[in-house]
Amino acid sequence: MDDESFEAIRHLLIFIDARVLVGRGKFIEDLKQVIHSKIEESPYLLKRMLKNTMRLQKGIGVFGQILVETHGTHTGEINLKQTALFPYVNAVRLLALKESVMKTSTLARLGALSDSSGSEWKQYEDKFRRLLQFRLCYGKQEDYEAVHYVTIDSLHKEQKKELKEVMKKGIELYNDTTKHIEKGVTK
Repeated sequence: MDDESFEAIRHLLIFIDARVLVGRGKFIEDLKQVIHSKIEESPYLLKRMLKNTMRLQKGIGVFGQILVETHGTHTGEINLKQTALFPYVNAVRLLALKESVMKTSTLARLGALSDSSGSEWKQYEDKFRRLLQFRLCYGKQEDYEAVHYVTIDSLHKEQKKELKEVMKKGIELYNDTTKHIEKGVTK
């Protein structure tokens, strides 16, 4: 946690998302509690985590068009993981850390944030659920990597419109989270 390197913070963020598969859950909870305590003592750690997750791939262009891959095996497709899921996942993880929420899945974190802060989070939970459903319905089922890609030309006008709305909501959440975390944190 004291290491300033990008890689160290990345590993810390990965650990925060860890779940117990075998053994006692208390051990991992205790370790995560140390991280939450450190964040309370030193809010700058949260700002370092924010900087680590700022590299988001744009999914919507300046004219409102969906930006697709322009070369490679996924030409003409959009990477939902990079452009649509990551803004939600990263923002909700950071907010959960700020609010000492110990849940690991994005949906569970959204639920916990809704319980503590009110219904404003319900809209983000609904959009995120829709995004997961969208990926399941329209993502390629060939392999793990391909499931994150959707061929834009295969979508109807209304589906494209809905996808853009969900993506914009994720970026809004991420930008609001960024402002919320940066406010009041110096260094």
